[in-house]
Amino acid sequence: MVFPIAIDRVGLVAFLLLLAQTATASDCIPDPQQWFTESYAPLWAADTGEKLDQVTNHYAETILDHPASGVPVEENSRQWLTGAIRGWQSEGWLGSELDGFSMDRINSSTVVFKTRWHDRYEDNVIAYECGWYQADLIDGQWNFTQYATIDCAAHGLE
Repeated sequence: MVFPIAIDRVGLVAFLLLLAQTATASDCIPDPQQWFTESYAPLWAADTGEKLDQVTNHYAETILDHPASGVPVEENSRQWLTGAIRGWQSEGWLGSELDGFSMDRINSSTVVFKTRWHDRYEDNVIAYECGWYQADLIDGQWNFTQYATIDCAAHGLE
């Protein structure tokens, strides 16, 4: 049995606007894999120090770094990234390209990535580094909230 529902024009317009806003809001959230591979990774190819604002826009204000010591450290993302980039540049680092990648979606607002980076240094020196990233959906945008350097072979990234 069908029951007719009486909706006036104002109610119908309000309902349609609500549906449109809901669809638009979810459509604006970038696919996390695309966000990582097309927005974040290319920033590391060259001149990363000059793109620090763009790089830090991919991070929450603070990040929980999980160093090899096993003791997590909460860091200001901008300071953490600035220090890392300056240190690598002092060693002759020129840039990095994403060389391996996997993503696991934990739930609708959390994803984790495992990556392998192909690092280029002066004098044609090549190195590979692997990392684990957690990104969370914050205010409709993906932001890195945790990071750990990982062993490439142990995580199937060689």
